[in-house]
Amino acid sequence: MKQHPGKDMHAVGGATLVSSLMNLGLIDELRLVVHPIVLGGGKALFKDVKEPHALKLLGAKPLKSGMVCLTYSM
Repeated sequence: MKQHPGKDMHAVGGATLVSSLMNLGLIDELRLVVHPIVLGGGKALFKDVKEPHALKLLGAKPLKSGMVCLTYSM
C-alpha cells in the first residue's frame, strides 16, 4: 500500500502495532501523545523494535488537557 499513489495513511495503536510497523519499515512519521502522569511502571513502548531508529523532532504541541503531542520523522 505504501508504494501506491494516494493520500497518507493514519494508524492509531499501541506498543505492539507501533513495533510491528517500525520493524517492517512502514512508518514515515510518528506522533506520540505524552500524558503527564508518573506511574512508576508500565509497558515500554518500543521494547519489541529490533533495530535502532533515529527520530527527528518535527514539532511539539501542548494540548489544553496538559498532554503534549510530539511529531517525529523516521
